[in-house]
Amino acid sequence: MRGRSRHAKPGDMASPFARQSATVADWRGSRACWVVALVTTIAAGCGGGGQKEAAPTTTAGSATTTVDPKQQVIAAYQNYWQQYSRVTSDPNGRPDDPVLGSTVTAQFAKQMQLNVTGLREQHRYTKGDVMVHPQQVDIQGSNATLMSCNRDDSDQFDQNGNDLSPRRGIGTPMQAKAALVLSAGGQWLVDQNYLTGLTCTL
Repeated sequence: MRGRSRHAKPGDMASPFARQSATVADWRGSRACWVVALVTTIAAGCGGGGQKEAAPTTTAGSATTTVDPKQQVIAAYQNYWQQYSRVTSDPNGRPDDPVLGSTVTAQFAKQMQLNVTGLREQHRYTKGDVMVHPQQVDIQGSNATLMSCNRDDSDQFDQNGNDLSPRRGIGTPMQAKAALVLSAGGQWLVDQNYLTGLTCTL
């Protein structure tokens, strides 16, 4: 799945990458960079391919289909990236985009809005793919931790379509760590997302 990675994605788990603001000068140019700059928990910004989806199983004599909860976590994380990339790549993308907001917790939504607002205030948007390859999922009750290898190939552009990224082209695969929580409605929501600082292999 594709998402964004060179910019550290918002997140804030206990790690050397604690949340903190950053100036535009800190941006590396990509969507991931921007997030990393704002949320020094480098996220956006990965190792071998993602886990393969297990085929749903149906109990004999029953119409109930059992879905692997780990696959649900992976799907939720990939959807978060897809929506985040959609909003930041749209010059008119809204910081409070409702679809993007539905993929994250209320707390993390605030960080997402800051990231998008930062781009809009500078009249910038991102363009390019973010390769997202989930590698490991651990679930403890209503909490899940996901490790992924992401590569952010996106750059930042101004309203005239000029590429403002100092480092253009394909990004470096970086390991990302995300925390998700299960909502009362049974939906996994991204609550933290950041880069660990380690490179990985796609």
